[in-house]
Amino acid sequence: MGISAEITVTRVTKGEGVPGLKKRTLPGSVKVGLLSGLGEHPNSNDGQTMAEIAMFQEFGTRHIPERPFLRTTIQERKSEYLAIMKSLLKRIMNGDMTVSDARKVLGLKAMADVQNKIVEISSPQNAEATIRKKNSSNPLIDTGAMKQSVSWDVVK
Repeated sequence: MGISAEITVTRVTKGEGVPGLKKRTLPGSVKVGLLSGLGEHPNSNDGQTMAEIAMFQEFGTRHIPERPFLRTTIQERKSEYLAIMKSLLKRIMNGDMTVSDARKVLGLKAMADVQNKIVEISSPQNAEATIRKKNSSNPLIDTGAMKQSVSWDVVK
């Protein structure tokens, strides 16, 4: 189990209407988040995995307020990602870049954006007891393990 968001490019058209050139389909999406197989969070109370802790923060629980870092990053940067994809697709169509390399550029960018969002979030604030326990007021940073566990992959 993991928690992730997908950024999808489904179709690229090269030379539409030009004889001899075909439409190309680029299957797959780039997903970013805390992907499956990360194991237990270092400060978990009951064996919660990194992905579970991230999910609790993203959506909230009865005792933890919602602090969305994944959904908001993707939504806030949607137009930026579209512009990046457009630029990358031009490079692919010109033969200057492979599809794999373009996905890597997009995946690394989205991963860095999500990690930065984890650091930037400051509200809702932690409870005073949590701040004392962590020695930090940053609601999404405890050991730094969740931020470091954000990664990306290609979904085919």
